Amino acid sequence: MDCNKENNFILKLLLIFLFIGLLGAAKPVLFNGGSSPAKYLAKKESLKMIQEKDIERFMESELFGDSDLNMDSSLPFYSSDEIDRTINNIYKYDSIIAFFIATIPLLFFLPKALNNRYLHHLLILVFLWLFCQSLGAVLNEGKKYSEYAIFAHATRWGLPLVLWLGFCLRVRGKDISSNKSFINCMIICTSLTFLVHGWEAYNLNPPFQDLLYSTSSIFGFSLSESINFTILKIVGIMDLTLVFVILFYRNSKIFLWMAFWGLITALSRPLTIGFEAWPEFAMRIANCALPLGLFLFFKNQHQNHLEPELNTKKMEIICE
Repeated sequence: MDCNKENNFILKLLLIFLFIGLLGAAKPVLFNGGSSPAKYLAKKESLKMIQEKDIERFMESELFGDSDLNMDSSLPFYSSDEIDRTINNIYKYDSIIAFFIATIPLLFFLPKALNNRYLHHLLILVFLWLFCQSLGAVLNEGKKYSEYAIFAHATRWGLPLVLWLGFCLRVRGKDISSNKSFINCMIICTSLTFLVHGWEAYNLNPPFQDLLYSTSSIFGFSLSESINFTILKIVGIMDLTLVFVILFYRNSKIFLWMAFWGLITALSRPLTIGFEAWPEFAMRIANCALPLGLFLFFKNQHQNHLEPELNTKKMEIICE
C-alpha cells in the first residue's frame, strides 16, 4: 500500500470508532431521558416552576395575610403548561439532533465521499455536539470530578476534530501522517484524557474502586481495601507517566499499549455491569481509537523511512 492508501485506511478505521462512540452517546439521549445539556436546560426550566409556586404563595399571603413571604414583583410569571411544553420541546429536539449526529459518519462510506470537499465539515457539528455533552456534565455536577469532564472526555470530542483536520489535509493533497498539527492534536487529546483518568485513579475515585471490586468478584476472588487502593495508585501513576512520556518521546509501542489499556478500561463497564451497559463501552471507545491511530501512523512512518534504505541495500547487492 502507498502512503495515501494507508492514511485512508486509518481515517476510515477512526470513522468506524467514531460511529460506535456516537451510538453509545446517542442511545441514552434517544431512550434514557436525554443528553446532559438537555437535562441542564430542563432543570433551568423546572426552576421556573418553583418560582411559580412561590408567586402563588405570595398571592395567598397578600389575600389572607397569613404569611410573611416576600417576592420581587418584577419577576415574570410562568404557567405550568408553558414550562412543560418548553421541557418537552427541549427533549424532542435533543433526540432529533442526536439521531442526525449519529448518522454523519455513515455518509463518509458512500461512493466518492472521501473526495468531497465539503462533506468533512459536518465533523465539526459532531465535535460541537460531543463537546456540549462534556460541558453539560460539568454544568449538571452531582458526580465527583465532574468539573474535569471536558478534559476527561477529550478523546471523545477530539476524535471528530482529528478526523476533520485529517480530511482537510487530505483534500489539500498533504501527507497526514507527517503533519505536526494533526499528530499533535491526537496526542494532546489522548494526553488530556489519560491525565484526568490517571489523576482520578491516583486519588481513589469511588467508581474506579467499584469497578475493581466487581471485576475481581467476576474472576472468583475478593480484593481487600488496601490492595484495591494500591492497584488504583499504580494505575494512576502509570497513566500519568504515559502522559508525560508521549509528550516528549513518541514510540509506536507506547501508543499500542495505551490503545490496549483504553480498550480494557472501556470493556470493564459491560464486563462488570452486563451487556445493557454497552453504551458505556461505546462512549469510551475513543480512549482506544486515538492511541491506536497514533500507533498506526507512527508505524507507517517508520516503515516508509526504512523502505528507501532497504531498496538502496538491495541495489548495492545486485550491483556487486
